[in-house]
Amino acid sequence: MITCCICNKKIGRNDQQHIFSNKYSQLVICAKCNGAKENLGVNSEGKIEEIQRSRKYFEELLYIGIVNKAAREPLQALLKEAENAEKESIRYRYRNRELLVTTGNSFEGYRITEYLDVLSAEVVLNIGMFSELGGEICDISGKANNIVAQKLSDAKEEALELLKNKASEKCAGALLGVQYSMLNLVENMLVISATGTAVRIQKEA
Repeated sequence: MITCCICNKKIGRNDQQHIFSNKYSQLVICAKCNGAKENLGVNSEGKIEEIQRSRKYFEELLYIGIVNKAAREPLQALLKEAENAEKESIRYRYRNRELLVTTGNSFEGYRITEYLDVLSAEVVLNIGMFSELGGEICDISGKANNIVAQKLSDAKEEALELLKNKASEKCAGALLGVQYSMLNLVENMLVISATGTAVRIQKEA
């Protein structure tokens, strides 16, 4: 019986199967994995959440090690492309929006007219899956540390953009008291969280 090269699920005769890509026509994936793969592309509506959910789905499968050996490299390449697609979707969503952000509790020249809500946004980062780290993830070499530091910085920026989107959806004009936190779920799996208070502000005369 044919199995999905990504999730290792058995694909029956009556089940729908898909080719991973034209380049990897020998790799067959199930309908669920194909749907997640389709969500990884850039879309005009900037659907960041769909891209993020699909990235998390594939990263977890890579992490637990059930992805077929032949599919690992093309899947990792696809996830790197998806990372750029997610950033493009974020830029699309914010192309006409301006939101003031501070770690403090006020903005000079503005007064707060309404406190809306305390918001948070999370990004899951699997630092063990990046192929460029290889076996150096536990090494104290500068190269490995620098790569991890860059990934953490990118994740913080991504979490902030998601937080700004939530604030914009509430018609906020600013975010106050923005803070970051990091939680280690399991080895090499981190959750980077950004929190802040969404407010409406008015420029002082």
